[in-house]
Amino acid sequence: MNEMKYFCKNEEREGSCYIEFRRGDLCSEVHWPDSSIYICDEMMGKIGLTDAVREVIPTCDPYGPPVFISREEWDSIKQNPKGKESQIAIDEISSWINSNFQACDFFVILCI
Repeated sequence: MNEMKYFCKNEEREGSCYIEFRRGDLCSEVHWPDSSIYICDEMMGKIGLTDAVREVIPTCDPYGPPVFISREEWDSIKQNPKGKESQIAIDEISSWINSNFQACDFFVILCI
């Protein structure tokens, strides 16, 4: 995976205030697996990615229960970014998400 502006790998995290994007077929793994990618909770809100997700899944809450996102929901999120920075974040995780969809019909956003 190329260098990312907003997301990071597990070993790059600094602290624990991160939203985890987890592969759908690995839902039972322990917390903070290396196969997931992470974004700082404040940054996800600041760049509008939280709003983009909430527009498709209104119950999404960065401090709530896990959110399961299907391919169709992800396609809707991609089509309606909330600004330039939100689009950059969507673009940078698209290859990770596409890889996930080869193995599973959904991915999970694990909130704080």
